[in-house]
Amino acid sequence: MQLIAASSGYLWALVAFLVIIGLIVGVIVVLDVRRKRSADASDEAGDITGPWYRVLRARFAAHAKFVLTLEADGAGPDGEVLTASANSTVGLRLHVGLTNAGAAAAGETTMKVLVPRGSDPRWVDGDIAVELEPTTELLALGDSQVEMSCLTKVLPQVGPRDNPVATMTVTVRVPPRGEGATRIPIRLRAFAEELGVGEDPVLDRVFSVRRS
Repeated sequence: MQLIAASSGYLWALVAFLVIIGLIVGVIVVLDVRRKRSADASDEAGDITGPWYRVLRARFAAHAKFVLTLEADGAGPDGEVLTASANSTVGLRLHVGLTNAGAAAAGETTMKVLVPRGSDPRWVDGDIAVELEPTTELLALGDSQVEMSCLTKVLPQVGPRDNPVATMTVTVRVPPRGEGATRIPIRLRAFAEELGVGEDPVLDRVFSVRRS
């Protein structure tokens, strides 16, 4: 009798275990079906379809990816700006921005722009004045090294495919006609915690101003 009772106990335990496993599998299937239906109704269904474990892995792996842009008003493909101004200096208008080409939104994002020291850089969008940050970083310009200043812009959030652009000005000397051009090295960086490992974008450009 004890042997029969023990066998019966094991059998009931096995049945209970199988029932629990069945319930877990059923819940997973139901959740996967609901997820697929939700994905079909989304424009990004192709990015998240697949078994539930792949979706879970993809969500943990998703991160932001920045593509930087740096342009100057009136600049040609080589970055040269011609001016007819009779003044000895002009305000060069720069547009610095980024596009989030990743699958995840970035939270607080910091753009740092390095410009030649003494060029009086400032944002144009009317934000509260931001003081220049001290930096010992140098940028190469031909055979020489140029001392730089750093201007910072903080964005609260950058979603996927967002492309915020900020405008700034720098003061540039205009050489006399026939003397050549003033060359201005600029470096743009962007930082966010949601960037992938090794994703530290940097963009360098050299603009020049010549009297027409």
